[in-house]
Amino acid sequence: NGRSVQSLVALQPIVTDNREAGLTWQHRLGSLTTSVYESSSDLSGQVRINATTGIGSVVRVPVRVRGLELAGELRPARDWTLNATYARTTSLTATAEGQPLDVELSSRYQGPDKLVLATRWAFAPGASARIQASHYASRHINIGRTAGTANLEEHFNGYTQTDASLAWSSSLGDWSLGIENVFDRQYIGYYAQARPSGTSED
Repeated sequence: NGRSVQSLVALQPIVTDNREAGLTWQHRLGSLTTSVYESSSDLSGQVRINATTGIGSVVRVPVRVRGLELAGELRPARDWTLNATYARTTSLTATAEGQPLDVELSSRYQGPDKLVLATRWAFAPGASARIQASHYASRHINIGRTAGTANLEEHFNGYTQTDASLAWSSSLGDWSLGIENVFDRQYIGYYAQARPSGTSED
């Protein structure tokens, strides 16, 4: 009683200002692309989890995200292609409305820095082999920081995973065979490690 939908800040739209600049270079031996971007919002919507009850609530605070992306391809021979991509993101937000932007976004909203290296060998007409290694960088943020009853601290120990695949075309159609996690490495994913709920539950 006595409240209006129009006055509820949780229902205000999220307006984001995005800026991006990029450059691409191409050559017969390969290509290189780089881009930088910035995304900001004066009134974002973030879910903060009560560490005691496990219940989330929406907090409307400013957010600023900056990123860098690099992608390159090298073709040293007709049958070989080498690829590399790198993505890095930094972010800042506030613990509450009117507070400074001095905490990092949780894993609920931002992934870790990532590097991917791959090579492809076209060993026969219509057939190729590919091996790819993906590295996810460690991310330890907001050490000792809380916002009310929400624990903002997160820890992620990065890992590298390698995958391999074969692909070939035939009169019966296109075929592929892949092996994920070639070296059978045991790991815990980013979201499960970081536990953005702030609780001890996995």
